[in-house]
Amino acid sequence: MDKKAFVLSNTKEVNKLVSTLLLVICLVVFPAMIIITRIGVFGIDMTQLFIFTIVSFILVTLNFIFARKDMNPTFLKYFNIFISTIVVGMLATNNRIGIYITYIFACVLSCLYYDKNLTFTAFIIGLINLAVSQYFRLQNAERADKYFPLLMGFVIEFVAMFLLFNLLIRRLNKMFSSLADSEQQKQIMNALASVTEKSKVSSKVLFDSVNQFAAAMDETTKANTEIAGNALSAVNNCKDNLKYIQASSDFIMNISKDLETVSIKSAEIADVFNSSYQATQQSKDYMDITIRDMDIVEKSTVDIREVVTSLLETTREINNILGIINTISSQTNLLALNASIESARAGEAGKGFAVVADEIRKLAEQSRKATADISRLVTDLQNKANSVYETIDSGTNKIKTSIQRVMQTAEKFDELKELQDIMKSKVKDIESASINSSSHSKKLIEVISKISSLVDSSLNEIQSIAGATQQQSAIMVDISSSFSSIENIATDLKSLNEELASMKI
Repeated sequence: MDKKAFVLSNTKEVNKLVSTLLLVICLVVFPAMIIITRIGVFGIDMTQLFIFTIVSFILVTLNFIFARKDMNPTFLKYFNIFISTIVVGMLATNNRIGIYITYIFACVLSCLYYDKNLTFTAFIIGLINLAVSQYFRLQNAERADKYFPLLMGFVIEFVAMFLLFNLLIRRLNKMFSSLADSEQQKQIMNALASVTEKSKVSSKVLFDSVNQFAAAMDETTKANTEIAGNALSAVNNCKDNLKYIQASSDFIMNISKDLETVSIKSAEIADVFNSSYQATQQSKDYMDITIRDMDIVEKSTVDIREVVTSLLETTREINNILGIINTISSQTNLLALNASIESARAGEAGKGFAVVADEIRKLAEQSRKATADISRLVTDLQNKANSVYETIDSGTNKIKTSIQRVMQTAEKFDELKELQDIMKSKVKDIESASINSSSHSKKLIEVISKISSLVDSSLNEIQSIAGATQQQSAIMVDISSSFSSIENIATDLKSLNEELASMKI
């Protein structure tokens, strides 16, 4: 780790430490001040104190979150100094809160970063904070007389404390630089030791590998002889495979043509099935309309039956009334007859009354005949109404039966539609599979063609391998003789690594 990386690591750690410290201070100091003010020890305005508390909590909480989100470390360290200065400044503006040496708080925090520029920035911000807070801390009447003397006293104290901490930061920077340099030297030595150790291991591996490879060379020479013989056998096998591949290619071409025909027929079946599906859907729609219409007819028939029932009730009431009228007519006729008899007994004096009685009798007779005619008409109307009622009742039952059958038919249409949905999906799958199979067969033909070319090329290569293997056997003999010198080099390298290991600090 170099010095720059060491500084960056320290900055990140201090950012987290300072953000936590500021949050803890706010969680302790401000609630304590509120409690003490509540019990009457401090005479601080509660509204102002609540505002200071809320603003401080927002700032330190944001700073705490930023530090955990690994934001820019340089920005965060300046943000920490700014927040600590703002919190102290807000408290210092109230003349009932004692703020004296606390002005140097931001400079103290800056020392943790080992950064002279940051410490100087904290000093400048602290001076500005001191001047502004002391101005607002005094009453208007006191500012003219007390501001500058009081401010100069604070400034002298602040500068003295800053010089002390500045001296401290310089000493810490020297220690920090020495620590970073020693850390870097330690890492270099560790790296050198690691390289030496790895070199030692590698030398041993090389030494062992040379011995193993030398032994393997003898076996390789023997294997090359066998490879040459196997290569000749492979040539003959490749020729047979080439004939088989060519025959397979012709067979797959025929399959490809058949698959293209299947794909075309599948597309035609899909079109026919789509037309059938649409016709079924249209028939289902018509069936739904018919069911709705028959429901309306059934309701109308029920209404008509109710009207006919009401009509039958009315005709029965009319018959009752006609019976009463017929009874009245009979009694009127009887009374008129009695009146005629009595008028005849009266002689000349009862003739006029006899004429009236005769007229009443005639009217009663006419009423009886009219009542009889109306009764026949009402009876005929009742018979016809009964016939209509029976017809309507029968028709209603038939309509209900028809509706049930139509609804059953509609259910069958739904089942048929579901089956057609399944068949439609299957037809699409068949069509897609046919297209894919046709495409795959074409690709397979291409692959077989390439395989045929590769096999043909392999024949030539295997023949070349057979010749090259014989040459390789001769070369292996030369390589075996060269490994003795490599073995000596590996031995020397192993000795050198042992010397380096003894020199390690």
